[in-house]
Amino acid sequence: MSYWIFVFNQKTMEKISPEGVLKAVTKSDFYTLCQQYDLDPGLIQPALENIEIVQTDGASSLVFMLRYRPEGQCPLRIYRWGISEETGEALLNKALDEAALGPIREDLSKTAQIIGIEIRKTQLQDLGLLLAYELARWAAERGCGILRGLDGIWYRLNRYAAFIPLDK
Repeated sequence: MSYWIFVFNQKTMEKISPEGVLKAVTKSDFYTLCQQYDLDPGLIQPALENIEIVQTDGASSLVFMLRYRPEGQCPLRIYRWGISEETGEALLNKALDEAALGPIREDLSKTAQIIGIEIRKTQLQDLGLLLAYELARWAAERGCGILRGLDGIWYRLNRYAAFIPLDK
């Protein structure tokens, strides 16, 4: 079963540097984040030993994968859709239908591109959860976006790139 974090960006991200993504995703204090996400900090070192960006051929909406487990195990998958694409339009319309607060709807109306981070159920208990949110932070920071987390709450980044809930 898959779960999704969606980032609704005002700016499009056409060129994505694997090195830039890795730098952004690994710059946070993983030990503090493990406490926040109730994850075992013993998972950090094995993940960092295996972490890499695997680029795709660009023929589909799958932009790249973030591998952090040994070869052959499921990576995080990162997708990108323009709002003029069928999937992007459908995701935006669904988000607009579900967004209760006016400010969220206003931000969504400025969406130019949607980033989707797919996470599998087994990854919710390992560093996949932490890395998925770090990918969302990277995407929202780069694309000036808001995101809908796995908890169903809408977030924006503050000036320190911390997640601030918009629903409260």
